[in-house]
Amino acid sequence: MKQFLSNPIVRTAGLFVALFAIGFATRMPAWQFPHIYALHGVLAAPFCAALAAWHLVRGGSVVQLVAATALLAVVLGMMSPAMGLSFALVAALTLAVRACLRSVPAAMRSVAVAAVFGALDYPCALAVGLALGSYGPSAEALPMIALLLALSVALSLFGAFVAASLADRRSAKCSNFSS
Repeated sequence: MKQFLSNPIVRTAGLFVALFAIGFATRMPAWQFPHIYALHGVLAAPFCAALAAWHLVRGGSVVQLVAATALLAVVLGMMSPAMGLSFALVAALTLAVRACLRSVPAAMRSVAVAAVFGALDYPCALAVGLALGSYGPSAEALPMIALLLALSVALSLFGAFVAASLADRRSAKCSNFSS
């Protein structure tokens, strides 16, 4: 079973399913506030960051995470070009952040990439919405956008740190039992 779960294709498919489930679960509460554009991106931030941190700290690769996100972009792009382009942008920026952090120690890099990955959903959805003309904020909406961006970053950091510490604790516990 462990060999099956360590297969890169299986891990990528698992990440895709988890990302899709996170998006679906956070979309429903966001529908309660239709006047807040892309609120589901803020609600998904801690869960996406936690998923990415767990994956990366447990030995997964950024390429698998980006591939799962790109697959999600294709699937969502069939429903809405804005959603597809938003996740394509998340995938590209995650890869760029990972490349920029190549000289950072692996443990710190994993948490940083995971936190950025989680935090990117909301700003990417805003950027794509603005670029495609599906969202045009008013001057009154700017403080709310700034607050939601800050909240997205804070929730993403929280999710990444909690998941990384739990993954580290689990790894340490498993290695103590095997000794």
